[in-house]
Amino acid sequence: MTAEMSAPFDPKSIHDRLKDMNRYNPENQPILEEYVLQQVREGEYDLDANMALLKLYQFYPNSIRHEIVLYVLLKGMMVLPEPDFVMYKALLSNLNDEDMDQSVRRSLEIHKLLEQCNYPKFWEALQIEHDMIAEFAGFEDAIRNHICGVITHSFQRLSRDLVKEFLGIQKEQDLNLWIERFGWKAEQNVIFVTSQEDKVKSKSIVEKVDLSGLVSVMRLGARKLGK
Repeated sequence: MTAEMSAPFDPKSIHDRLKDMNRYNPENQPILEEYVLQQVREGEYDLDANMALLKLYQFYPNSIRHEIVLYVLLKGMMVLPEPDFVMYKALLSNLNDEDMDQSVRRSLEIHKLLEQCNYPKFWEALQIEHDMIAEFAGFEDAIRNHICGVITHSFQRLSRDLVKEFLGIQKEQDLNLWIERFGWKAEQNVIFVTSQEDKVKSKSIVEKVDLSGLVSVMRLGARKLGK
């Protein structure tokens, strides 16, 4: 699976092609497919152009290039937790399992493991399908960045071994890089994701009372008591 070489596309020229009714012109399809290959080669990303291409595949299912669909899905996975992958998947909902390429199907299964936060199983499955991401520089680190974000919002502390398992790494020095990047603290075999002081902070509650309004209420109460 190799990304073909072609002349570079200017994103502005691509977006000009996608204006108004011309957006779903079938003549755009080969250009958008080449643009996807450029995104893979150059580490670029264009959600709008990719959405337009998948919509064309919806309109013209007999013209689908499954390797291009796979590239788009993997690019969407790299920007998690953004919802791009889910939006791409929605545009493929008209494909039956028997019409879907095995690699595309596997990418959907691998993404589901991420959704379920089953990170050890995700890395195991990705290792089996590693050829799938061979041309995607930074794919694994993009996923690790996403997982670290989930950890930050979900845990106060974790063991070093568990974090390594979540991130699919084995070397302590690699783990230390992620600890430093996210500002975590490590003590012996425990990683403190967020300090208790950050989680629980006492707050002074200051309540402002409009005294003029209070006096009016008290006078009203006094008149009623006097009746």
